[in-house]
Amino acid sequence: MLWALLLVIPAGIAHAAGTFYVDNTNPNASDTGPGTLAVPYRSISAADRMRGGPGTTLIVMPGVYHEQVTVFASGSAVSPYVIRAGGDNTLLDGAEDFTNPSRWALATGDTWLAASVLWPTTHVYANGVRLSVTTAPPESMAVGTFQWVFGTGLYVNVGGDNPAGHDLRVGFHPNAFRITSRQYVTVRGFDVTRTEEHGIYSLQSSNITIEKNHATFTGAHGIAIQGGTAVMVDSNTVSDAADHGINILSGVTNSTVQDNESFRNARVFERAANGLMVFNSTNILIQRNRFHDNEDSGLDFTNGSDNNVSIQNLSWSNGDHGFDQIESVNIQHIGDVAYGNTNEGFSIEGGATGAQLWNCISVNNGLATGHFDVYVDTSSTAGFQSNYNIIWNSTTNKPFKYNGVQYATVAAFSAVTGTDGATFQADPRFVNPGISDYHLQSGSKAIDSGTSSVANWPLTDFEGNARIDDAQTPNTGVGPVTFADRGAFEFKRTGSVAVDDVHAGFVALGPAFPNPGRGAVSFSLQLERAGVVTWTVTDVLGRRVHQDAGAFNAGRATIRWSGAGVQGKEVPAGIYVIRLDANGETLTRHFTVVR
Repeated sequence: MLWALLLVIPAGIAHAAGTFYVDNTNPNASDTGPGTLAVPYRSISAADRMRGGPGTTLIVMPGVYHEQVTVFASGSAVSPYVIRAGGDNTLLDGAEDFTNPSRWALATGDTWLAASVLWPTTHVYANGVRLSVTTAPPESMAVGTFQWVFGTGLYVNVGGDNPAGHDLRVGFHPNAFRITSRQYVTVRGFDVTRTEEHGIYSLQSSNITIEKNHATFTGAHGIAIQGGTAVMVDSNTVSDAADHGINILSGVTNSTVQDNESFRNARVFERAANGLMVFNSTNILIQRNRFHDNEDSGLDFTNGSDNNVSIQNLSWSNGDHGFDQIESVNIQHIGDVAYGNTNEGFSIEGGATGAQLWNCISVNNGLATGHFDVYVDTSSTAGFQSNYNIIWNSTTNKPFKYNGVQYATVAAFSAVTGTDGATFQADPRFVNPGISDYHLQSGSKAIDSGTSSVANWPLTDFEGNARIDDAQTPNTGVGPVTFADRGAFEFKRTGSVAVDDVHAGFVALGPAFPNPGRGAVSFSLQLERAGVVTWTVTDVLGRRVHQDAGAFNAGRATIRWSGAGVQGKEVPAGIYVIRLDANGETLTRHFTVVR
C-alpha cells in the first residue's frame, strides 16, 4: 500500500563482488558510493541496488535506518549475498518519528491531529506501547487510541497533552527486509521494529538464511517465510508481534527453524497469535527453540503441514497449547517439553494422524481449564505412536484424553492405546520451572532412560552437550545409546563424562535432514575441541560433486550443502555420501536427493 511513497533508487553500476559499508551516521556517507569505511553508503537500499549480488557482503554500521530494504539481487550457491549488521544497535525502524510538537494540533478535547500523516497507517506507538485503533469520532476517542482519516490525517488521544511528549511513532514501512524470488541471500544481526506488516519477509525464495536478528512490535509476523525451499531461520529473537512471531506458510519445504526464541506475540482482539505457525508447509525441521507467553500456542502445525519434525523445543506458559497440530499428518516430536500451558501440552486433532511422541515431557498443562497434557481427538488416533515420555500433573487433573475418553493414569492409557508402555507418570524434577529452567535434577526418572532408536534422534541435547552416562543411574533406555535422557536437556552430575554414540565425544555427525531432500541438506556437527573441518559430497560412484572446509569452535554447529555441484547447478536425483574429516577422525553419512 505504500509503494508509491518508498524511495526509488536508479539502477547502479555493474555488480562487482566485495565487502561494502553502510553508515548513515558518517557525514561523508553518500548513496552513490563507493561504499568504503571512509565513504560508506548512506542507505542500505542504495548499497543493495548498487552492489548486491554473488559474493557481496554489505556491512551496515550501527544506527537507526528508516527504510524498507527490498532485496535487489540474488547470490549463488558458491558465493552467497550477505547483508549483515556491523555491530549491536543496528536498527531498522518501520515507524516515522512524530516527537516534534509542531507536527500536532489540538483537534478536540484530549484528541490531537497530525495532518501530515497522509498514508493509511495501521499501527501507532506511544511510550513504547502499541495504541488501539478506534472508529469513534475524535471527540469521543478513548485514551490510548488512534484513527486515520483519509484527507484529514491521524487523530491520537494519549490522555490530553501533546502526543509528541509520549515518544509518538507512526507506522510507515511495511517490512524491514523484503526478499522476493531471490536465492542464496543471508540477513544477519539486525534489530527490526515497528513495521506495518512483517518484519523480515521472504517470499517464494530459496536458500535464504535469516539469522541472529531481533524483531519487536511488528504489525504482523516478526519473521514470515512464504513459499520457497531450503530456508534457514536460525537464532533469532521475536517478541510483541501483532500476529505469529514466526510464520512458515504456503508451501515452504525442506527448511529449518532452529535456536530461536519467540514470545509475547498477540493479536489482542482474538486469541490467534502463536510463537511459531507452520501452515501448509512440509519437511520442516524445528529444533531447540523457545516458545513462551504467546497469546495462542507455542508451536502450531496446521492445514496440511505434513511430515515435519520437532526436536527438543521448549514451550511454556502459552495461552492455548504448547504444541498443536491440526489437519497435519506424520508429525514427529522428540524431546519436546511442554509446561504450564493454558490448555493442552500436546494437542493432536482434526485428522492429524500418524503423530509421534518420543522422549517428550508434558507437565502441568491445563490445570486451571480442565484440559490435558496429551490430547488426541477421535479423528487423529490412526497411526499414533508414543513412548518413553514423562506425563505428569502436580494436581489430580487427568493428564490424558484420547478418542473422547479421559485417563487418570498412564497405565490405564497404555492399556487401551497400546502406547506408552515405558512412559513415566512422575515429577520430572526440573531445576526450577518457575523461572523456566527445565534442566533435570538428580533423581529424575528422565535420566538415562530414553530411546535413541527412533529416526531423527539427536546426538546432542538442547545446549549441544553430548550424551552423558550418569554413573549413579542404571541405564534403562533402548537403542544404540542406552543412557540418553528424556526431554531437552542431558543431566550432568559433577564429574560426569560425556559420551556420544560414535566416537567417544570427539566428533559426531548427525543424519541428513531432510532425507530424502529436494534442495539444501543439513547435518548437525558436534566437536569436543575446536578445529578445521573439511567435508566432501560424492555420488555413489565416488565422483566428487562438492567440497568445502571451515574452522569451527568446540560445541555444536550445522553443516549445510545447497544441493549444487561443482558448476553451481543442482545435482541429479540419486544416492550421495558426505565424508567429514575433523580432529583426525572421518565420518560418513548416506542420503538421497530427489527431483
